[in-house]
Amino acid sequence: VRRAIGSAELPVGAYKDVWARIAWAFSSDDSVWAFDLMNEPVAMPSAPKRPSAQLWEQASQAALGVIRRTGDKRLVIVAGYNWSGMGSWAANHPASWIKDSARNFMYEAHQYWNSAGSGVYLGYDEELARAEAAPATVQRSLLRTAR
Repeated sequence: VRRAIGSAELPVGAYKDVWARIAWAFSSDDSVWAFDLMNEPVAMPSAPKRPSAQLWEQASQAALGVIRRTGDKRLVIVAGYNWSGMGSWAANHPASWIKDSARNFMYEAHQYWNSAGSGVYLGYDEELARAEAAPATVQRSLLRTAR
């Protein structure tokens, strides 16, 4: 069952609580070298003056903060909102939002190289045909992104 962080079924406080419990549970386990707060956050509730991406920023900062309050200093990986997509990163997150007392975090972005950017590949021949049919400006943009 999926529940959106920030919804009535899964308030941000419950999300923070689970990260406090995880940090405590693994506090003496040296085989765990990082925490990834969430893979591809999406479909979180929005409010008139708070878009979903801002809710994710608040929730991820809260989770990192509670991890640090347990004394844990290991790497924390923070995904971008909306599937962590590189293509929507600047619109969703125009500025860095994480403040980390341990200075040991990194942002995570995803890029899928199929024509729709969704990760659902139509097959080599179809994807190649779509790429070749794309306007030259799109092709150049894709090449710059790939480098």
